Amino acid sequence: MDSTAGTADNSLRRRVDELQARVELLEAAILASEAELEPTPTLNERLLAAEARVDDVSRTSAAASVSPKPEPEPPAAPQAEASAHVPLTPAAIEPEPSERSIDFRDIEERFAGRALALVGGAALLLGAVFFLSLAFSRGWIDPSMQVALGLIGGSVGLVAGAILLFRE
Repeated sequence: MDSTAGTADNSLRRRVDELQARVELLEAAILASEAELEPTPTLNERLLAAEARVDDVSRTSAAASVSPKPEPEPPAAPQAEASAHVPLTPAAIEPEPSERSIDFRDIEERFAGRALALVGGAALLLGAVFFLSLAFSRGWIDPSMQVALGLIGGSVGLVAGAILLFRE
């Protein structure tokens, strides 16, 4: 048994030696590849580089935006007297047509308030109609009160129509 234990022990020692040699080769390869690679910049180094680029751009744009003062134009030569008495026509005075940009916020501000008021008024009117219909059908409002409510509603409608008609 001693001989089989010795051969197994020798086999394991050879295997361990082979593995150690492979590990040493891999470590050497890793060290060689790390030496070839450039070190990656840290976050602070990258931030400083970006700030330097922004400063360069802002300086160049500031230098480009500063323009020399324009020289004043010499006074215009007097025009001939014939052109001085030419009346200006509306065609000569008309400004150039300018494109107006449409801003949807302005449209919303103009129509949203009025539209919401109309929707709210319609909802109130519809609710009142349904309430009165329910009250009439359940007998909560007797026929004499129905006539009185009709007269009051008609009078209010007549006065509101007259005010809207003659309003200036």
